[in-house]
Amino acid sequence: MSSATRARGRLSTNSSIATLRYSTWSRRPRGAGGQREALRDALATLPARTATAVRLREGYGRYGRQVAAILGCSKPTADRLVRDGLAALRAELEPA
Repeated sequence: MSSATRARGRLSTNSSIATLRYSTWSRRPRGAGGQREALRDALATLPARTATAVRLREGYGRYGRQVAAILGCSKPTADRLVRDGLAALRAELEPA
């Protein structure tokens, strides 16, 4: 696989994650129907705590300390949950 193909795949994956980031759960971004469904399915594969951390960070714009307070854990743990969750989402959403 060429580097250009990998870069296009990363852009597509990051676009899917951006759909989560820039949408509130009541608004639907323009042209994001299939991406939104794929992202929802990918989030469902994550452990509940990890999925919650990702939703809080990317969906609701909360930061490390806020995520940690809501989840009842330390900031480094919250940061790790978000980082691992985003990595898992990228891997799940990578084009085949």
